[in-house]
Amino acid sequence: MQVTSQRASAILYNYLSGNHFDKPFLLPANVCPVVPLSFMKAGVGFEFIDIDESHAMSTEKCLTAIEAGKYSGLVFVHAYGKKYDNKEFYRAVKSLDPNLCIIDDCCLCIPELADSLPENVDLCLYSTGYAKFIELSYGGYASFRGGTKLLIISMIALVNKSIRYI
Repeated sequence: MQVTSQRASAILYNYLSGNHFDKPFLLPANVCPVVPLSFMKAGVGFEFIDIDESHAMSTEKCLTAIEAGKYSGLVFVHAYGKKYDNKEFYRAVKSLDPNLCIIDDCCLCIPELADSLPENVDLCLYSTGYAKFIELSYGGYASFRGGTKLLIISMIALVNKSIRYI
């Protein structure tokens, strides 16, 4: 399912607010400051984890941290618009904890308009705008899984693939 909003951070906030995450998320140290602010506003904890030489989240450190069982999820940022192939990493994460939420932050990447998610990803965020690859005149959009991690909550409704506040 896809949804659009004024900003990708609004989608992230509504996703975090609409689900029960009782443990913190792992965020890469080089994440955009809007991301941790969205977590704080939603009341969801987070901890930073170091990045590797490719400027991506250190997958080794991340897997070691997840093994401890003290996280609800992670946000993987595709830094500088470089789309990483994370199939094996995400598969390894889900093998450690199948309930762990994986948010794929593709806000700097060339948008993919397919209405599907990468394997094992719960929310895939894209951003559009004057400084991005594409300008849709309407902020950000995301693909997400329904079911237990459904984005739509009582304060928003999905109308014509757009979030409308009610």
